[in-house]
Amino acid sequence: MAVLSSTALRPRLAQIFAPGTFIADKVREASYDLRVAPNGLFFEGKWHSVGATPVRDIKIGAGEMAVLSTKEQFTMPDDLVGLVNIKFKSALRGMTLVFGSRVDPGYGRDIRREPLDGYTGQRLYLVVYNISDHEVYVRPGDPLFMVEF
Repeated sequence: MAVLSSTALRPRLAQIFAPGTFIADKVREASYDLRVAPNGLFFEGKWHSVGATPVRDIKIGAGEMAVLSTKEQFTMPDDLVGLVNIKFKSALRGMTLVFGSRVDPGYGRDIRREPLDGYTGQRLYLVVYNISDHEVYVRPGDPLFMVEF
C-alpha cells in the first residue's frame, strides 16, 4: 500500500472533498489535517445536530466518550481509501480514536438525501475517548485528526 505525498494529494483535493469544505493549507507531507465541526456532535450526553447553533467549546470529561464530526465533507473517488487517525498532539492530551478510522471509496457520493437525517452530510463522525484523568477541551476548527490516502 502506498500513501499519497503532498505533491500527489494537492491536485486531488477537489475530488476527495466537497467544494468549500477543505483548505489546501491543511495538507501535510503525506496527510491532511481534519478539523472538528461546530455541530454534528455528541458530548456531555447531548446531541448537537447538523444545522444546530454552533458550539464554542467541547468538553470531554476524564473517561468519557464523544462523537465529533469533521468540517470537511467527503466525496471520495473510487480509487482511494482514507485512513484516519488521531494526531499525536491530541493523543498526548489523552484522546484516542475508538471508531471511524477508514473512509471507503465512494463515501459521500452514496449518501441518502433525506432532509431530517443528521447523517446525510458527507462529513465523518468519529468516536473519541478521553483516557486521561482530566477534562479535555476541543474547539471547532481544531485539527484533532489526520487522514492519509
